Amino acid sequence: MVVAGVCFVAIVLITATDVTMRYAFNAPLIWAFELISDYLMVAIFFLAIATTQRVGQNIGVDILVRRLPPRLRAGMTALCQLLTIGLFTGITVTNWPELSDAYFGGDVLAGAIPWPRWPTLALLVVGCAMLLLRLALQFAGNLLAACFGVLHLASHEQHAAGAGVE
Repeated sequence: MVVAGVCFVAIVLITATDVTMRYAFNAPLIWAFELISDYLMVAIFFLAIATTQRVGQNIGVDILVRRLPPRLRAGMTALCQLLTIGLFTGITVTNWPELSDAYFGGDVLAGAIPWPRWPTLALLVVGCAMLLLRLALQFAGNLLAACFGVLHLASHEQHAAGAGVE
């Protein structure tokens, strides 16, 4: 999260500098858009996604789920996490060879400056891998909660306890 926060501050500073240079001196930063869109935004999203999952801040529609019994809720959460694990495993496995090819092939992004392509893919792969680890832990806790009633291990119970909500 610290690196994602630093990237956010960098976006603000680069954008402010670019706007100032563009309108005050008629000399925009030609590299600003590519750096922000190809690296910094990707870093913010993928480096923060696992922590966002840990603290239960991902978007979810839970108007009906909140009214279910705790064990059933944990089971449904585990099922959703299992599906999400499948999706992000596919994303990670698909992009790993792309990352390797881009790194060893010296691929660059099209634009005013030939930025290397591999850092963007590395951010994607690392971020997805961190999310997979977080999802695996939460899935195990929710599965135990659903099967054996060990509710304190359920991720939705942990979020409610942390927020002071019952």
